[in-house]
Amino acid sequence: MTIVMTFLVIYLLIVIINPVTTFFHELGHALPMLAFSKEGKVEMFIGSHGDYDKSLKLRFGRLHCYIRLTQLLLMKPSGICRGSRAENSYAQQLTILYGGAVFSLSLAIVSLIAVLNYEHIPAIRLIGFTVLLFAVIDLVMNLLPRTIKDKKGHRFYNDGYMILFTIRTRRFHENITTAFRHYSAENYRDAAYELNYIVQQGFCNEILLRALCSALLLNRQHDEAAQCLQTLGKISSFDATDHFHAGYLASRGNDPETAMKHYRLALDADPENAVVLNNLGYELAEKGEYMEASVHLEKAIDLAPELAFAYDNRGYAHLMQGELEEGKRLIERSLELDPTNAYAYRNMGLYYMQIQHYGAAIALFNKAIQLDATTPRAKAYLEQAWMTAASRQHLQ
Repeated sequence: MTIVMTFLVIYLLIVIINPVTTFFHELGHALPMLAFSKEGKVEMFIGSHGDYDKSLKLRFGRLHCYIRLTQLLLMKPSGICRGSRAENSYAQQLTILYGGAVFSLSLAIVSLIAVLNYEHIPAIRLIGFTVLLFAVIDLVMNLLPRTIKDKKGHRFYNDGYMILFTIRTRRFHENITTAFRHYSAENYRDAAYELNYIVQQGFCNEILLRALCSALLLNRQHDEAAQCLQTLGKISSFDATDHFHAGYLASRGNDPETAMKHYRLALDADPENAVVLNNLGYELAEKGEYMEASVHLEKAIDLAPELAFAYDNRGYAHLMQGELEEGKRLIERSLELDPTNAYAYRNMGLYYMQIQHYGAAIALFNKAIQLDATTPRAKAYLEQAWMTAASRQHLQ
């Protein structure tokens, strides 16, 4: 019983103290962020790398804390801190990055003092030793440069990695800050310009390449994004987001097999990613595998009920199986969620083609092309609708 009680006490100490050291570490980042910025929130995650939904939410003014209790009970005290704006100066950025280490070191020193001054009180000594141990581990693990993948396959970079990155990119600090501001303002063209300038200067780093690829994709510069992703693949393994990007680009390049391969790899790491499920469902539907497509698309809708494309793609799968009214209902729901969805207008045109209302079909195909001239097969369907309508009119 004594052994069991000893292990239970040790476990409880770890469960309590481990997240405390993580909290102090992240607080070391958060306080400088708050000090350097007089507006905007700072988010601090304990027990996750950005999980909003399953976390206990606490708010202290502009500091928003998200604590994932289940991960802490499993002794997985991961954490991350992020602000809503870019820091203004190189010195401020380094202060924020070093802040976590400074707080961890301070906690270790306080614990060591407690151990040395309260030798005659076993409980305080045990707690002090435990805090000291985890504070030192936290300090070392965060200062040794390394990359981290969370359970969803997304890549993060620890303090040591980011400190080295910041020091090495000192002469480009203004470019990086400007790119961040453009990206936050959804000005992806200028964000890509700033990031590409750094890469062209010979600084080819995976952080910059991932940010550049994202900006290029959002600005619809698909050829440049493909080149960027190819360069990234030479210096780093792909994470879930990289596989998603690679799948999207392969789909744009009419390479469905490669697209599906990358989407499946992304889902291996993050099986509840609604957008990836939708894109895989789209490729399967295009291939004629409507049953499997519907499974993925139904799951995407369950996970993200506001994802317009999932309704549209599932509706298309129903149309292709002859279930016209169910297909129409789903496509209408897609258009309610996103009236600018060119694919939905194309697919609604297919519905009217199948019930032989060619005038309505022609109008819908034109609408799809007007919204996005690259919508797959929209122009071919439009030509087919015109020819069929003309043929029937001739026969009459």
